[in-house]
Amino acid sequence: MKDFLSKRPAQIAFLFIKWLGLGLFAGAICGLLGTFFHHSITFVTGLRSANPWIIYLLPAGGLIISLIYKVTNKPINANQVIKSEISGEPVSILMAPLIVAGTIITQLVGGSSGREGAAIQLGGSLGYNIGRLFRLNSVDLRILTMSGVAAVFSAMFQTPLAAGIFAVEVACAGIIYPAAILPCMTASLSAFYLSKLFGTEDTIFGKFNVPNVSFKSMGLTILLGILVALLSIVFCIAIEKCSALLAKLIPSTILRAVIGGAVLLGITLLIGNFEFNGAGMNLIYNAFNGHAEWWHFLLKLLLTVISVSCLFKGGEIVPAMSIGALFGCFFGSLFGMNPGFCAAIALVGMFCGIVNCPLAAIMIGGEMFGFEGIVYFIVICAVSYALSGNFSLYEAQIKNKSHVVSANEKEQLM
Repeated sequence: MKDFLSKRPAQIAFLFIKWLGLGLFAGAICGLLGTFFHHSITFVTGLRSANPWIIYLLPAGGLIISLIYKVTNKPINANQVIKSEISGEPVSILMAPLIVAGTIITQLVGGSSGREGAAIQLGGSLGYNIGRLFRLNSVDLRILTMSGVAAVFSAMFQTPLAAGIFAVEVACAGIIYPAAILPCMTASLSAFYLSKLFGTEDTIFGKFNVPNVSFKSMGLTILLGILVALLSIVFCIAIEKCSALLAKLIPSTILRAVIGGAVLLGITLLIGNFEFNGAGMNLIYNAFNGHAEWWHFLLKLLLTVISVSCLFKGGEIVPAMSIGALFGCFFGSLFGMNPGFCAAIALVGMFCGIVNCPLAAIMIGGEMFGFEGIVYFIVICAVSYALSGNFSLYEAQIKNKSHVVSANEKEQLM
């Protein structure tokens, strides 16, 4: 006991300084690159909006992305980062430039894809390789990989609390490693404030009038949670099955990307506007302001499934959030609730349902819409998480505490 009392404070102090320093370093590097990436996406999105003819480059964009990814012999995606967080598998530094280039091209030409997949891949790649630079052991590499994800996610989305929690929650749904909280939150907050210095704007949609808690409001929130959970399951299955089917029917990734771009272009011209191209942040604003038709969420789901299945890059989370918001807005108008309020809580529930991260979902709701509605965020996340089952955007994600670690790893992570 005497030896423990004499050594334990020194060990705690060392670990605190170590992870505070590594978190700040990872936050600075990843935050700078994440901020650059964020502004690049904003620039090309504005460029496409100002020049509608760029939409005709969708097939060419698919071609260029598929050719870029030919430089590697294996798929590069968010699952690799999650696997690294779980088991310490290597993450190639090549992932960073590839996902940046692929996502920028996708957003430029109007593919229905987001940015968070890019945030996970860019942050994971940088975090892992920063850890290798410092010659960290396998467990510490996993923690710094999480920290990189938190930093880039925070810099791009301006939700530092949600980013830090998401990074430690996404790998193993149902498990949070306390040892990763300090470096992840340090990296997330430092990246957040650094991005502010370079003019990154908050991702805040505004506050809604929170209804008083009643049997009716809670009952409708639970019903919306059930429907959003089903919608998240449909979304995950559609992406998985469509990707597998197209890979079988069109083995050539180049041809698949070109055909996919042509189909996206055809659908865009058929509907006659460009509102459903890109990540979908504009659709979230529309839904929050009560503007959504019953078919809008279905159209966005279709475009997103085609984009992801045909190798357009960026990620599925923001499009899925826009799908949830559009559905929630329609639900609110159907049942006599504030459509903007329903759009907000449905967005949060959809996020929870597709990534199995209830704590991060609650935080992202609070940071985007204000914490006044946190009771409703908690309820809809509880329902969505419970009913979405083992479905997830990330096949590498482990649910229900099924991950088995060695005693040594558990001691270091916990």
